[in-house]
Amino acid sequence: MAAFTFPNSGEDPRGAFLDTLIQPPAKVRRLSNLERNQIVHILSINYNNQKLKKGIINKIASDYGVSRVTISKLWQKVLQSTKKGEVPNVQTNYKGGSQGILLDLEKVRSIHLHLRTNVRTLACQLGASKSKVHRLIQKGKIKSHSNALKPFLTPSNMEARVNFVLKHIESSTLHIKPTYIDMFSIVHIDEKWFYMTRTSQKCYLLPDEQEPHRRCKSKRFITKIMFMSAVARPRYDADGNCTFDGKIAIKAKWPLDCNRPIVIQQDNARPHICNTDLDFIEVAKSDGFNITLANQSANSPDLNINDLGFFRIIQGLQHEKAPTTVCELVGAVIEAYE
Repeated sequence: MAAFTFPNSGEDPRGAFLDTLIQPPAKVRRLSNLERNQIVHILSINYNNQKLKKGIINKIASDYGVSRVTISKLWQKVLQSTKKGEVPNVQTNYKGGSQGILLDLEKVRSIHLHLRTNVRTLACQLGASKSKVHRLIQKGKIKSHSNALKPFLTPSNMEARVNFVLKHIESSTLHIKPTYIDMFSIVHIDEKWFYMTRTSQKCYLLPDEQEPHRRCKSKRFITKIMFMSAVARPRYDADGNCTFDGKIAIKAKWPLDCNRPIVIQQDNARPHICNTDLDFIEVAKSDGFNITLANQSANSPDLNINDLGFFRIIQGLQHEKAPTTVCELVGAVIEAYE
């Protein structure tokens, strides 16, 4: 038997032939109701003596990008309805396949916020499925937002916040380019409870790993310790080396080259002493120090570096140690602080 040979063109025609066999089928184009009415109108004009004009079906199929069979079926449907004495109806019942119903996303604006706190509730209000809403979120048509509760500020609170900030600006720069003071002599002090464990803990497991089982007598009374933090601004020398890390026991670690008054900034908790406390004044003026107290604005935890982020970092590092006793908890907090 003779073997077939192919010209040396760099390509094997058999490969091209196989490629045509495994190509996915072309997507079927569906005619809209407007296009269907237009096609019926054109066919009616070209229908004489119970015959269509020769070649009209092929021309329409080419113009609308569909097969000849689609046009023929549409015309046969018209002829059958006319034969029965009915008004031809060429409208399609196709709803768009997997696209489903179209949602008016502007309706979301009119839904109260408490009725769109989760996918299930929002889907119910829109009259759609949860999967539909979930796909809209993935496409960015609807966005997820976490809303944190903020302290309520009265007009006097807001005025106090402005005045507090103005005190930290160099007065000589107010009318030129306002510049903050260096704050080297300000110490932020605050307290926080650190718990042995969280009531809810997230972790990542392999599919075949057993889920951990944590227990305690009461979630309301988890073992905890109070930790007080005093933090100042770190200092660096000309070479960028840290000469003072800012984590202090004020008199024991305060830089000797700083002779300015030290201001301890605290919040407005009721147990805190005021600047006129006699015992505090006696200690604050001893050993050559000049230490004063200053309360930050009410309802303003964001004005204290501890509440603003330092405590959160310490807590995250502390939970990595997974303490089981009070001593281990104290050690974990101190290690995280250091």
